[in-house]
Amino acid sequence: MTQALWRNLEDLARRNSSGDRAALLQRLADLLMRGNISRDAMIVDLFEDIVCRVLDQVNPKEKIEFAERVGPEALTPRRVVMELANDIVSVAEPVLRYSPNLSEKDLIDIAENTGPAHLEVIARRIFLSRDLTDILVARGQMMVHRAIAANDGAQISDGAFHVLLDGAQGDTVLQELMALRPNLPQAVRDRLVPILAQEVRRRLSSRWSSIPAAKISNALDAEVEQLIERVEAISDDHAAFVNLQAGIEDGVLTLDEAIRQACRLNRHDWLIDLVAAAGSSERSSVLTVLLMRENRPLTVMLRALGISGESFRAVLDMRARHLRVGSNDPRLVVEYEALDPGAAAAILRKHHGNPMLVPTRA
Repeated sequence: MTQALWRNLEDLARRNSSGDRAALLQRLADLLMRGNISRDAMIVDLFEDIVCRVLDQVNPKEKIEFAERVGPEALTPRRVVMELANDIVSVAEPVLRYSPNLSEKDLIDIAENTGPAHLEVIARRIFLSRDLTDILVARGQMMVHRAIAANDGAQISDGAFHVLLDGAQGDTVLQELMALRPNLPQAVRDRLVPILAQEVRRRLSSRWSSIPAAKISNALDAEVEQLIERVEAISDDHAAFVNLQAGIEDGVLTLDEAIRQACRLNRHDWLIDLVAAAGSSERSSVLTVLLMRENRPLTVMLRALGISGESFRAVLDMRARHLRVGSNDPRLVVEYEALDPGAAAAILRKHHGNPMLVPTRA
């Protein structure tokens, strides 16, 4: 990279025009994405200095656009990563969730000094160490606890498990997420089974009805006799969902109608299965999106399937009422209907069909 180019960039950084600064920020992102930032310490220092100065002078929307471009990149210098990670959560999210340049110590420092929104984003990283999870569980509340329980990449200590169990006493969503975790320690399972709400038992048993008996026995050792007594009810519940799916396949029922029926019955598990099947998505991805406070990933996921505004409203109502997540503000439905299904499908394809990767801001 020539000295003339850097002098030009520094000159742009000193200009007062907001348009010039926004353009400079995107140009810096271009340089980084093309691999034009060398390993030379002086070049990296100069790049960091210019970026951090410009970030102080642009609006949040421009910061978000920059963070979404450079946040997941391995070449992004550490000072830039830390600057973005400690900004408002809409700016920090692409870095906190995806940056490979945040060490465990960095994440722990951020988790110890930021608020609930940052903690919730960190809790969705693909891998969480036990030490980091301990801090997230200790400082976080309901949404953080749910995100950790839903994250198969989170290593959870015995102490953190028992904190989650305390929170699960009155939270049926957290109960279900914990019960579905792979390799749940026996001591945790022994405490969890007695507190499972009846509706959670029914949903879990319905899902387990198609799993070999040995696996059911391992999952609910202390409950086998009661499970046998509920076989008829379990079969009826499972049959109801199978009939719902069959109605869609036979053309008797639309996906829209099935989704509204699931929402009326507060069956978020049916909703997850319907959407996962229709969109060929991982069930865990659909579940995570449904539990997010932010609406955009959910909006894109459902709109890409051609789901109507009426059904989207039913999903919002069920989330707010039953899962205690998000809002059912009518304006969200207006925004949803304004999004073209084809455009939503294109956004989803851009993110490899995974709704979890859809940015939370347009």
